[in-house]
Amino acid sequence: MKPQLLKVANNSVNSFSVRRDRVPYINNRWHYHAEVELIYFKKGNGTQFIGDSIKRFRSGDVVLVGAHLPHYWRFDDNYFNDEKNNADVVVVHFCENFWGTF
Repeated sequence: MKPQLLKVANNSVNSFSVRRDRVPYINNRWHYHAEVELIYFKKGNGTQFIGDSIKRFRSGDVVLVGAHLPHYWRFDDNYFNDEKNNADVVVVHFCENFWGTF
């Protein structure tokens, strides 16, 4: 399956953006973007697909995903079927030149 390009909302003043997701289906698709992504799973379990790697993620995990690297987070079914079992994820996107030019 071909990954979709995701346009991350940002502006020329900020070098990064932060958001908090509390539902399991945000960006629930195979995608990539120009920004580096740092994701913290405060609450949630499932399967992560990053490039050609497939493995489990769980509450407390922190993952750094490189720019232009396709990825997808698939939460376990109980996060979709049980309203009391919510996900809680913090996502930070860094612009390509966040560290400056070298």
